[in-house]
Amino acid sequence: MNLLDQFVLSKTQVVGVHAELKRHAPPDQVIHAKVELKLSPQDRHSEEVQGEHQIGIEAQVLGFCGSEASADRMDIFSIEVKRLANYRQFQGQAVDFATFSEHHASLARQIYPLVHGQMMDLLRQLGLGHVNLPIDLAHAESSALSGFPHAAGHQVH
Repeated sequence: MNLLDQFVLSKTQVVGVHAELKRHAPPDQVIHAKVELKLSPQDRHSEEVQGEHQIGIEAQVLGFCGSEASADRMDIFSIEVKRLANYRQFQGQAVDFATFSEHHASLARQIYPLVHGQMMDLLRQLGLGHVNLPIDLAHAESSALSGFPHAAGHQVH
């Protein structure tokens, strides 16, 4: 089920931002960026609005030189962005929280561009405007939509 067929993003809220430049990269080094996006449906029993659900968003980017798993790896920067996104149902049969939670991965392709823009702004502020992050999550979405829930209650996209 693609939730974007029945839900519209009604609002987002920045909850936290942390950006840290750990060291300057040598000018001849390539900076690699590892991006992780976690979406966690938020159960809001006490304040539940009919047809509205919320997703917690946690995005992390780690920038490094060298190879990721070797001793020559040199960490350059880290960025963490936390947001909340509210989705309102605009058509179809009412979708309960359990169903929304089961299919929330389908929202990643809409949420990631919002977070991507914010992370790129932070990179420019750190003087790292030349670092490029992936634009799309297409390669990760198919595995995220496979229907296997993540043990921690959220899925990594």
